[in-house]
Amino acid sequence: MLVSEYVTKINESRPYKYSTRLMNIRDVKRLGIWDMDVSEINSAMIRDIVEKVPNHNSRKRLFIVARSFFRDLGVCQDLPYLEGTGRIYDIPTQEQLEWLIAKSKYRLQLLLCMYGGLRVGEACAVTPEKLEGNYLDVNQAYSQDGLHLGSPKTYGKILLPE
Repeated sequence: MLVSEYVTKINESRPYKYSTRLMNIRDVKRLGIWDMDVSEINSAMIRDIVEKVPNHNSRKRLFIVARSFFRDLGVCQDLPYLEGTGRIYDIPTQEQLEWLIAKSKYRLQLLLCMYGGLRVGEACAVTPEKLEGNYLDVNQAYSQDGLHLGSPKTYGKILLPE
């Protein structure tokens, strides 16, 4: 059986979210084993491939995917468990962000994200009827494609600053 068939079967049989399924397939393809036979897979080969990946957190994720998919075959369980590394971001000042947001045609949505803590899909789904004084009722969100309204990740009323 090819790795592509095996991974597709396992991916469909487990309760993964859609985005996780896509990421799993992308990661297995990134390993370069998609068209190989399952019997050829072993820990040493996966380790050699992953060690060539420059980003530490990407290596961690690839090891996790390999262990997860090939555990039923009894291989790849001896792959290392890497600790994640933190990232340091150069974040602009509040004044710089406000200046940039003021120039955008999405000013209101960006302000809701910045000061209300809304996600982009939630901010795009806001209508004037959802505002009650200083409270905003968050009960809808747009999907990632921006075409479908659905449920937000978190429901509730948000207190907006003046």
